[in-house]
Amino acid sequence: MDQDASHLRKMKNTNFFRLILLPFLFISLFAQIYANNFLFAFLVDNSKAVEIARKTGASDSPEIEKLILDSRQIELSTVGKVEVGNKDGKMQTRVSGNFLAFWLRIAALILLYFWMRPLLVFLRKNENELKAKAERRYNNFYQAVFSYILLSHSIWFITTLFQSVESGFTFSTMIYHLVWLIIECYLFYLYLEPTLFMYVSNYFSYSNEKSAGRASLSIYGKLLSMLFFLMLIPMAIIAAFIYKDYIVLYDYQVNALMLITTSAVFLIGNMQLLYKSIQEPIDFLVEKMSKLAEGDFSVQTSVLFDDEIGKLKQNF
Repeated sequence: MDQDASHLRKMKNTNFFRLILLPFLFISLFAQIYANNFLFAFLVDNSKAVEIARKTGASDSPEIEKLILDSRQIELSTVGKVEVGNKDGKMQTRVSGNFLAFWLRIAALILLYFWMRPLLVFLRKNENELKAKAERRYNNFYQAVFSYILLSHSIWFITTLFQSVESGFTFSTMIYHLVWLIIECYLFYLYLEPTLFMYVSNYFSYSNEKSAGRASLSIYGKLLSMLFFLMLIPMAIIAAFIYKDYIVLYDYQVNALMLITTSAVFLIGNMQLLYKSIQEPIDFLVEKMSKLAEGDFSVQTSVLFDDEIGKLKQNF
């Protein structure tokens, strides 16, 4: 089992905040950027705002902003909003949106923490008596995290539906949440896969007596998902912006720039995933093959995942 000192140090510093909560907040934000741009491109109509921008020659104005906000009620009813106004000479604040869903999601996050706690404790202490329970958590890690994301989006969707059903948003809201859910799962996988490979997998690597390691996407699946989520979807959204002339609006210019930037950042992250799950294991295996060719028959390797690389290492 390959465990170097740097891995051990990082595992001793592993906690729920660093491994899940903090990355999850950023990933949720980026996933919402994708989902919102999908919403803006395919599920809302800003033709009136475009018409005004064409007539006035201005890409941004209070009238345009009002039309754009009115068209984005799905997003606003999903994430909630705070309005500050003046009534009878007094300032008033009105809070609306899915704040109930927010607290329910926090409750689901707490449940996820207690489910993951045996794994996190084992990674910090590395005590054998904790390994069996921690390994069960590790083997079901993706199912638990993705189930949490599904539960969270179901909560958001149901509460949004109650608020917007009278406005005829039901179908659009469902599509919006579905896109958000799928993209969030993919981006979280993009973060977790190299993290598990680099810092966690060696604690639960499989010997050659077992058929394979834990489940993982095939190499083709990783390349196809990168092509679909980080290239085709952003290109389709920007193409829709241009085709509908939404790109003349200042808000859409900013959204397109954010989408391109976010896609570029995660594309770099995907390259890290490919390196850690494909190139690095092959390099290690080539090194061990060289030792075997030199007559060192004690050399061994471990099977971490059940993809093509895992099968290659198992056969070795």
